[in-house]
Amino acid sequence: MNSNDDRIKHRKLVLMNIHFEPLVPNMNLAQQMVIWYNDPEIASFIHHNNQERELHHFNIEEIYQEQAPHPTILKYVIMDDTFPIGELSITRNFPWLLKKVPNTAWISIVIGEKAYWGKGVAQEAMSFIENKCMDLGYQRIELGVFDHNIRAQKLYQKMGYTEFTRLDHFTYANGEWHADIRMEKLI
Repeated sequence: MNSNDDRIKHRKLVLMNIHFEPLVPNMNLAQQMVIWYNDPEIASFIHHNNQERELHHFNIEEIYQEQAPHPTILKYVIMDDTFPIGELSITRNFPWLLKKVPNTAWISIVIGEKAYWGKGVAQEAMSFIENKCMDLGYQRIELGVFDHNIRAQKLYQKMGYTEFTRLDHFTYANGEWHADIRMEKLI
């Protein structure tokens, strides 16, 4: 068992201290994110794949470059005390919004540490995102979720997001094509 596994196992035994920190590019975080992005179970939920082939395998340099600040994207790390367990982002003027409605934020969330799945972390992260979006003056949130990510769909529905369209044959994962479900919520 590696040190991350030991640390996660230990975190299960104590109360979680979930909080959100602005993402500051660093190689340690990039190393952690490489694990998340290349885990087939996670990657098929977060990476668009427009060809019938295996998902792209990310390297640390790509992830580190992806961490770079961008003028239209706010990025945060989801932390349990000092341990990164996921990431989230809020994008202004996202070019692939399907509804071009003013004051719309595009959001994304990844819980990269599977030991935290089903523990309420994603719901806490979504509440953080919504509050941050309201603070920034957004009035609408749009997101995409692949149709095979049932857990995420249920969470979004529970939080008041509604499906407004599906983009069929959108991403290839696990040997088949999947739709991208677009959801929205007025805030």
